[in-house]
Amino acid sequence: MDYGIVLVTIQYRLGLFGFLSTGDLECPGNNGFKDQQFALRWIQANIHNFGGDPTKVTISGESAGSASVGYQLLGTNSKGLFRGAIQASGSPLGSWSLQRDPKGNAYKIANYIDSKINETNTSTKDLVNLFRTLDVPLVKKIGDALYNKEPSILAFNSYEGFIYMGVIEPEHDGAFLTENAFKKFASGDFNLVPTLIGTTSEESLNLVNVSQIQEILSRYDASPDLIVTPSMHLLDQNIKIEVGKEIKRFYVGERLFNESQGPSLKFMSDAGFGRSIIKQAQMQAVYSDVYFYEFGYSGDVMRLVKSVEYIPEAGSVGHVEDEAYVFLEISEDPEKYSRRDLLTINRMVLLWTNFVKYLNPTPEPDDILQNIILPKLSKDSFPYLAINDTLEVKYDLKKSMMEKFDRLFDLYALSPLDTY
Repeated sequence: MDYGIVLVTIQYRLGLFGFLSTGDLECPGNNGFKDQQFALRWIQANIHNFGGDPTKVTISGESAGSASVGYQLLGTNSKGLFRGAIQASGSPLGSWSLQRDPKGNAYKIANYIDSKINETNTSTKDLVNLFRTLDVPLVKKIGDALYNKEPSILAFNSYEGFIYMGVIEPEHDGAFLTENAFKKFASGDFNLVPTLIGTTSEESLNLVNVSQIQEILSRYDASPDLIVTPSMHLLDQNIKIEVGKEIKRFYVGERLFNESQGPSLKFMSDAGFGRSIIKQAQMQAVYSDVYFYEFGYSGDVMRLVKSVEYIPEAGSVGHVEDEAYVFLEISEDPEKYSRRDLLTINRMVLLWTNFVKYLNPTPEPDDILQNIILPKLSKDSFPYLAINDTLEVKYDLKKSMMEKFDRLFDLYALSPLDTY
């Protein structure tokens, strides 16, 4: 508010309510994304009553919210609802952001209600009618049970995708998305608005204390095919194993994942976040303005809640830490924060609000931002703002990793690619 913008937060259906899909017209899916569009249309019609300008809307999100922003870039009927986008640590190109078997997921959910239900004895129409007879607490209980049981980014195959995320819908009036994200970004078939996008220095740092992390890493060591993204569509198991071994060698050499905590975290950070976010930025920059950042500042604000401070061979800032410096309320008691934390807070809020107002995080030299002017990405150049105790424009974030996976995709992946 001190920087002259109006902040609007929205609600949308989650879990089963927002992302159930039967893969056909009975329940096409993406209801949560359609709720977001509904909210954006409401903002267009009403924001002037709150001092806002409907022609200057920027959408912003973190993690699944960031993937949601990316999906709105791709979404049918989203054009004209916003003029800029901010994506913090998430992309629709991330494997976790796409349901690969929505119909199968719908029947799995139904099995929690009645174990006799299957695709041969229950139509998708009957399935949807069944769900509509359930009360809300039961639906939530079922949804939570399946979510906690099924593979996710924390489970043994880190690429299978969350079961409550986006789907590719069949063609119909009102469809949100009928083509995959990779194709749309590659072809320029998306909302061409300026975008600020980035990551933290070690997105998966919070996985260190996950109880089953050693078991997960041991599974990766025993079955390297588990770390190969489904987006490659590898049908030959022997090839899949070889690709997995090559990926493993890139991160840990001849060591084991289970004996290499730092490199294992780097693999998980790249697999879950970095690779897809960087790829989206590269693809998008061919058609629209893109600014990139990496947040590596580790301060006292997050120290009280962080489970780990330092892991050899890994970055020091985990998933969602950057958001604390954008949204932290400091006005009531600024004295409890260090000078370096307050400086980082001021920098982050200025970068974000600059982008909202000017579609550029550094529109002019400013002492707080060390008078840096961040260049846009281009087809041949990848500049990014490294946000640490000081600010610095660097180039080619994770270049060797991206070159490695680009080569693997070129050599082995079968079209069409959907995520990265």
